[in-house]
Amino acid sequence: MSTIVSISNANKSRESQETRQKIVAAVIQLITDGGLEAASPQRISKLAGVSLGAVQNFGNRTQLLDAVFLYGHEKYLSLVDHEELLQGTLHERVQLYVTMSWQHYQSDLYLAVLEILLATRSSRDASTYLQLAPELGEHHRAQVRKIFPECSLDDRNLMEVMRSTHLFLTGLAIDKLLEPDLPNLGGYLRRVVASMKGMIQDQDS
Repeated sequence: MSTIVSISNANKSRESQETRQKIVAAVIQLITDGGLEAASPQRISKLAGVSLGAVQNFGNRTQLLDAVFLYGHEKYLSLVDHEELLQGTLHERVQLYVTMSWQHYQSDLYLAVLEILLATRSSRDASTYLQLAPELGEHHRAQVRKIFPECSLDDRNLMEVMRSTHLFLTGLAIDKLLEPDLPNLGGYLRRVVASMKGMIQDQDS
């Protein structure tokens, strides 16, 4: 009997996770297509193919948007948790790290996160995501140290490397929205690589 119950609970857990993923994916798609206001519970329910009750059980608006933030962070960390990033010269690893990061920064997921940030910037104090931000940042920092073991910068300076790269790529992503055929994109990305590599090698900071 206990085995049957365990299997039943596992199936319910899997179904619950699948429902959650469908809801988050629907929120991202609706925001991408029509902005934050388009992500109403009714539209989420219809696009996700789940009941309105399932959407409402997910939580309130802040919890729903936090789920998109957390999903975005998880996707990014899984993207840079790649065996190839642990191989090659420093230049090759930095170049691949920037290339993989750029893929994420151009995605509908990241652009949806930016849309949420802009639309809710005055009401994020109660956000679970913000409460978890230090822990999430530590996970990212640990991954960067794993990729670049020769980097001896302290946490503050390593965070500066990560933030500088983030700011540059975010700016490029926004520019590319405004100008899809952004000229000299490759040149800008090469500058990001050169800047990040130089900061990692700056052991006197």
